Amino acid sequence: MLVLIPCEAFCQKIILTKNDTLIAYNLVQNDFIIKGLREWKYYKKAYYICEAERWNNLEIIKTQFKIIQNDSIKEVYLNSIIANKSEEIELKQYEVDKAYDELQQVYTKLDWQKFYKWTAIIIGGSLSGYLGYKYITK
Repeated sequence: MLVLIPCEAFCQKIILTKNDTLIAYNLVQNDFIIKGLREWKYYKKAYYICEAERWNNLEIIKTQFKIIQNDSIKEVYLNSIIANKSEEIELKQYEVDKAYDELQQVYTKLDWQKFYKWTAIIIGGSLSGYLGYKYITK
């Protein structure tokens, strides 16, 4: 804020005493200077409070940044665990699929064995019946 004050308002009176020079102001000038000093003290105090809050906020930001870094490190670690587990799951799924295919092959072989067994029973029974008939009718 720019304030234009006439020079007469702050003209100083110089008073000479024994070996000393004093500078004197009138009451209005003294009130203005005291008001300025009070405002300066207030703004200085406010400045220090703001600086303290700024440093406090910087510390909070640093702490939050460390927490974020730790969380990102944990996230990377957990992602690597997930990747390892997904590889293990894929391997287990491959083993399960392989075992399922082997089981299907065993069931197929078992079905063929049952077919051959019943075929042999039927053919053997038919042949025994036919040969028994031939033996009896001779």
